[in-house]
Amino acid sequence: MQHSLVKEHKAVISFIFFGSLLFAITLGTILSSKHYFSTKAIFFTELNDAKGLSTHPLIYFKGIEIGRMESFSFDFQTNKIKSNFWILKEFEHIVTQHSILQSEQHPIFDEVYSFNLITPDSAINDDLLKLKEGSLVYHSSSEYALRLIAENKNKLPKNDVEEILENINSLLSNLQQEDNPSAGSLFRALDRVAKISEQLLMITESIERSGIVDKADKTLIQAEKWITSLPVIVEKLSNSLDRVDKLLITSENVINAYKSPEKMVSSLTNNQLPMVLSNINDNLNIVKGMLSDVHTERAQFMMTIYQSQQVLNELEKTLQALNNNPFLKGGIHEEKQDIKAEVYD
Repeated sequence: MQHSLVKEHKAVISFIFFGSLLFAITLGTILSSKHYFSTKAIFFTELNDAKGLSTHPLIYFKGIEIGRMESFSFDFQTNKIKSNFWILKEFEHIVTQHSILQSEQHPIFDEVYSFNLITPDSAINDDLLKLKEGSLVYHSSSEYALRLIAENKNKLPKNDVEEILENINSLLSNLQQEDNPSAGSLFRALDRVAKISEQLLMITESIERSGIVDKADKTLIQAEKWITSLPVIVEKLSNSLDRVDKLLITSENVINAYKSPEKMVSSLTNNQLPMVLSNINDNLNIVKGMLSDVHTERAQFMMTIYQSQQVLNELEKTLQALNNNPFLKGGIHEEKQDIKAEVYD
């Protein structure tokens, strides 16, 4: 297959053309963002040092980018750094005799990373105060800028480092005050913490005087001993629980046995309880009959007892007579005795 050289040349030329066009558009966009094609007005300022000027820091007005530091050199006559900068032509009218350049330092690296152009609103509208291109714009550290600030009785906005240092200084000053409840929530909280600390210190001293700490130490020692003996107590408790389990099992067996007492009685009497109860019942009937007969013949029993008593008395008299026989002793002495007997009909 043969390749067409004309088509290949056209493809190469098209690639180069579109690549160059894309490069030109990108370059134009970058240069446009850098205000390379914008109309500019050139001014200069005098600085005490050249910190941060090598990076050509930007210049802002109320947060809007309006220019950039262009170049700098050392002025041997004034012993200062002369720095040229440009301002976009559309913002040239805000550069006046009352304008001041203020440098913004990095809070960590202590280098100037940008400048702020400060112009009073009243000076912007005054055509007599406008500076011509190539004029000097004073830096905020210059004597003229300080005098201008004093005359106008206004203050420059502080940069980040100055604001941080001022806040730290204010914080340290407020912290040094013993009672500062009106300086914000932080200091009110610190004041409360200080008061609470004093109260805690008083409580601590009273606790030390009362000896609670020593008692607590003794209590902890006793608790430690108790914890040490706890395994033995647990073992004894486990044994007791085992015994309780056995007792409960036995109690359960007893309760189950008493649920059917007839079985338990049959087991104890070897199933002879009905016969034993029957015999006892028969014997009780016989005893009842005997007692009934005895109760019926109680009068006869009393007469028999009375007659027996008389016979015994006569026998006693006979024995006394024998004892009192003249041949033996002296006769029989009669004794009067009243014998009463209850006779039942």
